[in-house]
Amino acid sequence: MTEAEAVAQAQLDIVVGVLKIARQELQKIALALPHSPQEFSHEDHTGEPPDVTNEVRRVIQCVLADRLDGAVRELSAAAIYRPVVVEPESGTHGRQHGKGRRKKKAGKARAHRKNQGQGRGGA
Repeated sequence: MTEAEAVAQAQLDIVVGVLKIARQELQKIALALPHSPQEFSHEDHTGEPPDVTNEVRRVIQCVLADRLDGAVRELSAAAIYRPVVVEPESGTHGRQHGKGRRKKKAGKARAHRKNQGQGRGGA
């Protein structure tokens, strides 16, 4: 990992901490709101706009669920991400292990059979 990548991940970790604090504060705001008279009504509020309490609580819940929770989850994953490194097998020197040889042998065997009149369909 480069130094720039390590710095970026450390910065992401700080941002995640700030977002978690923001999430907690938003939850406190929503919980501190008094109950609204609309919450106690059993009727639908047809055409009536929500009161401030309901609107603030609704917006906070939507922001938490739709944006902040996902952002914390995704950024946390990026802050600790490490790629899976696949190490080459020793002794292959960049070649595919054993595959090239079999094809050459199979090709030589076919050519040998063809020269002797034993191609596919064999005589």
